[in-house]
Amino acid sequence: MTPADGAAAARVLREAFGRSAGAGGPGKPAGQAGPDGPPGPVLPSTDACVRGWLHAAAGAWIAELRGYGPVGVVFAVVEPGVGWIAGLGVAPPFRGAGVGGTLADRALQFLRGRNVPLIGLETAPTAAAAAALYARRGLRVCDLTLRLRGPAASVAAALDDRACRPPPQVSAPASQRQPPAPQRRAPETSSSSAAPAAERCAAVVSGEPPANFVGPLLSPQSFVVRCGGLAVVCDPVPRVAAPGGSLEVRAVHGARLDVPAILAGLRAAARAAAARGLSALDVDAAVADGALVRACAPLGFTPVATALRMANAPHAYPAWLERRGGLGRWSF
Repeated sequence: MTPADGAAAARVLREAFGRSAGAGGPGKPAGQAGPDGPPGPVLPSTDACVRGWLHAAAGAWIAELRGYGPVGVVFAVVEPGVGWIAGLGVAPPFRGAGVGGTLADRALQFLRGRNVPLIGLETAPTAAAAAALYARRGLRVCDLTLRLRGPAASVAAALDDRACRPPPQVSAPASQRQPPAPQRRAPETSSSSAAPAAERCAAVVSGEPPANFVGPLLSPQSFVVRCGGLAVVCDPVPRVAAPGGSLEVRAVHGARLDVPAILAGLRAAARAAAARGLSALDVDAAVADGALVRACAPLGFTPVATALRMANAPHAYPAWLERRGGLGRWSF
């Protein structure tokens, strides 16, 4: 597929999933057919999705019918050690004729030829036909993901407050208490060292991906926020049902990706969103990593969509999930 085919691919996806299709339709991940209707509440517009896929995809195919034109489309994204199927859609009049299966086979054959140990995709939990199609090709359910959305300003404020809050003091029993040490005058400190943690974490925006980034930037508009040893890959999500727009956290990279590190990355992303006039922050969290979902709930995040995650090697999935900190979408 050439960039000139992008318009044709977008037309197929609009016909397949309605006026706005992300990875698979109005507010639905890949493989979910949806009726014509208004744009979905989560995913970007069809044209924006196709531009992102063409920017990052290693392979893309259009199925054409002589005398009719394009009737199906699929994209394949290759990252180090993993490959994803994205944007598989078939025009409604041609479903049940094997078009979707042929496109899936072509994408799978391509990804297997790249020798990636893990091949996966996302589909809607209600898309039984799509899940069955992928299952017949050796893909198995390995996780459920939640698209979480929170107000950017509130998330930033809550995490700033948490970062600046001193740790709780635990008093020892009276029998174990030591007499107070003599008070000494503390040495003078510079303003930078005395600043609260939230102020010391100065976010630096860069267009360059981190050295250990495991996936491509989503689009030319994507950017990286560097903060306290973390690299937070962000992508502006256009035309979402969030007043003022939304910023998606694609991934957080660092030497250690535990929940506090992920939350520090979300704080930096929330600040970046607010600085750009975007009102919402979006993040995809794997249900298998329940700690991240539980940590996001008190910050004002609420689930707005779900996706069923399938892979050819479920046993290899936990290691990949750990490298990503339980965060981020597979196909976009």
